[in-house]
Amino acid sequence: PQGGDNLYLSSIVALNPDTGEYIWHYQQNPAESWDYTASQHIMLADMNWQGRTRKVIWQAPKNGFFFIIDRTNGELLSAEPYVPVNWATHYDIQTGRPVETENARYPDGAEFIKPSSMGAHNWQPMAFHPDTGYVYIPAITGFYQYEEVDDYLHQWGQWNLGTNSEMPGALDPILAQEMTKAVVSGKLIAWDPKKQSAAWEVDYPFPWNSGLLATGENLLFQGTAQKEFVAYAADSGKRLWRFDAKAGVMGSPVTYTVDGEQYVTVLAGWGGAFGLIAGYEQEGMIPPSRVLTFKLGGRETLPNNASLTLYDPPARLTEDSDIIAKGRTLYHTYCHRCHGQEAVSNGAVPDLRHLQTVFHDNFNKIVLEGLLEKAGMVSFGDVLTKDDAYAIHAYILDRANIDKELREQSGWWVNLKTSLFSGVAKLIAKVMDKL
Repeated sequence: PQGGDNLYLSSIVALNPDTGEYIWHYQQNPAESWDYTASQHIMLADMNWQGRTRKVIWQAPKNGFFFIIDRTNGELLSAEPYVPVNWATHYDIQTGRPVETENARYPDGAEFIKPSSMGAHNWQPMAFHPDTGYVYIPAITGFYQYEEVDDYLHQWGQWNLGTNSEMPGALDPILAQEMTKAVVSGKLIAWDPKKQSAAWEVDYPFPWNSGLLATGENLLFQGTAQKEFVAYAADSGKRLWRFDAKAGVMGSPVTYTVDGEQYVTVLAGWGGAFGLIAGYEQEGMIPPSRVLTFKLGGRETLPNNASLTLYDPPARLTEDSDIIAKGRTLYHTYCHRCHGQEAVSNGAVPDLRHLQTVFHDNFNKIVLEGLLEKAGMVSFGDVLTKDDAYAIHAYILDRANIDKELREQSGWWVNLKTSLFSGVAKLIAKVMDKL
C-alpha cells in the first residue's frame, strides 16, 4: 500500500541450506500486480555465455520471459519473451528490472494484459534434453482483463488477487465457451537457451496440458487437454505416436525400468485450477481419472466413458435481472474457481446446472452451513448472507434453465450457433491480440 518493490514477491531467493543465511535475491516483477509468481521450475546448468562458462539457472515463469541468471550471485544475464507479452517491452540488463508498458498497471480501468494471471507457464514441469540442448516448455498463451476492485479489502481464506474476477458475460453459453477457447490456448515450445529463441513449436487449442518428459532415442512425451498422450521427436517436434486417453491429461509423465524393460506412466484426468474454472463441456461424459502405463508393443485400449446423468432443474427462483446479476457477481467471486465460469463444470466437481432436486432443496444448508463439508464443499457462511445465497441460487438456476432450453433445441441449430459463435469469438480474439 505504501509503494515500493514489495520484496520478496515474484522473486528467486538463494539461501545457504545449512544455515538459512541469505546469499542473494532476484526480483522478476517489482511491485507485482498480475499474479506473476516466480515459483515455476528452476533448472541448473553450466553454459557458455558470451565466451565464458557461467553457472546459471534457467526459468520460464508466469510473466512470459525466459530467464538466464548467474546462480552464484543472482546477476541477470538474459530475459527474452517466449510467448507474446504486452506488460513489458524488455528487461534492462544493467538494472535487472523490466521496462513496463504504459498500460501494464491498468491505470485507466480495465486492460487486457498478456499473459493472463494463469501465466505463460504454470505448475506443469518443463524438461531438458541434453542431445538437443532444448528446454521444453508447456506454455500458455492468452490474456486477462485486469481491473482494480473498488474498495478492495483483503479477506483471509479467500482469493485475493485485488482484481475483478468476473469477466464480461456472454448472453449465450455457447458463445461464452467459444470465447474462452478463443482467448486462451496452449503451446509446446522447444526453447534454445543459447539463442534465447524457439527452435520449434506445437500449437494446442486448449492451454491446460501436461508437463514434459524427455528421454533417450530423441523422444519427448506430453499429455494434452484434447484427451491424448503424445510422443514427439525431440529435435524437430514431429509427432511420432498418440494414444486416446479418454480424458484430458494434465499429470506429468515419468519413465522407469523393471527387469530391463522400460515403461512410461502418466496420471490421466483433467481438473486443476484452469480445468475447473474454464469448465469446458465434456460431451455429456464423466471424465475418468486413471494411471496409464505404456511399454513397447502394448496393445491395450480404453473403454468408452460412462454417460453423465443430466437432471432437469427446478423452475427459476426469479426473473429479476438485478438479483440474477448480483448472483453472477457473487458466484464469480466465491464459486467459479471450482464450479466453472458461467456455472459450466468439466465434471471433476458437480455441474451445478445438473443437480438433483435434493441439492436445491438444501441449498442454504450446503452453502451457508457446511452440510457437505466432508465431501469438500465447505461453508461460506462467514462471507455470504442468506440474501447472497438466494442471489447465487437464482443465478445458478437461471443458467441451468438456459442449458435445458438449449438442449431442447434441434441439433442443427445448436451446431450452427456453435459455428457462428466460434467465428465471432476468433475474430474478437484477433482484434484483442493486436491491442
